[in-house]
Amino acid sequence: MTDTIQDYPIVASAHLFEAPPLRPEDEGRLGFYAALWCPALLEATPPEPHAAILFRSNNGGTSWKEAAVIRGVPTWGRLIYSASLLATNYGGRDTGSKAFVDINSGGLLQSSSESEVDISRDNLALIGSEVVSFIAADPATAEYPTAPDSVYRLTGLARGRRGTDDALTHADGDRFLLVDAAVNFVEVSPADIGRTLLFRVVPNGGDVADGKDFTLTITGRSVQPAPPPRLRASRTAADDVVVKWGRRTITPVSPFGQNFAPLHHDREEFLVEYLDTGSVLLRQRLVEGLTDTFTAAEQTADGITPGDLVRVRIRQRSNMVNGRPANLAIA
Repeated sequence: MTDTIQDYPIVASAHLFEAPPLRPEDEGRLGFYAALWCPALLEATPPEPHAAILFRSNNGGTSWKEAAVIRGVPTWGRLIYSASLLATNYGGRDTGSKAFVDINSGGLLQSSSESEVDISRDNLALIGSEVVSFIAADPATAEYPTAPDSVYRLTGLARGRRGTDDALTHADGDRFLLVDAAVNFVEVSPADIGRTLLFRVVPNGGDVADGKDFTLTITGRSVQPAPPPRLRASRTAADDVVVKWGRRTITPVSPFGQNFAPLHHDREEFLVEYLDTGSVLLRQRLVEGLTDTFTAAEQTADGITPGDLVRVRIRQRSNMVNGRPANLAIA
């Protein structure tokens, strides 16, 4: 089958963003996502296919080289009535929250039966920086009779997917983006981590000089280990601090039928840091496993009295980029 792309000599815009891997085929790849936005594309005839060329400049815009083709127009929208999307609900299905989204481009949202939806893979969307999945997408008029037809109520939410449980707080106007084939993955090299890259989006068939410029700082989010889950600590009778945590994956894995989350990173090694009440680092070490002990003798040697408050910070290490931390304090 021949893949053809319609030329549209009009100005296009796009959303370039980093995120954990949103699809199985993105797992283990360093890069970012690009989604096309151009109202004129929606009005063009024929309506499909749509595409733009993503160019990259390594010399401040003096010259440009094609980096990727951005295909398709995704389903875009904005969050409204954000108070209905509670910041505290995380883990499994969130029966207490509803997301109201006003769709302004792309296709209609579809509902599924609960038995059909795998929360790790299906009906995925980004709301702000949080990855969610949903079961039902219904017209919002049942609760807000004056709401326009473009507003949907999403229920049966699974929150904080792919390690985004640090992004549960929202406000009206947060971007909504349905994860589908029109959300394109663009690869970069490890040498790009920490750099701010310059890109230009040009509709296919358009002039490079007329494109729209974007910058994106590469942090390695697509391969970054998520904060370790279930971080907990206890004290022994001797005032040793015993810390335990779980393994976590940011890749699409069903939570059912598995006793242990797969690693999906190049190594299982954790940086464990102990800090005092003023967050001054006392001691750190690398641990290959899911538990560590900060002994009373170590606490004394580090200048604190056993039994005083201790802060714990743990992150998974990787050959490419270190993970985001989980934090805990124990008195």
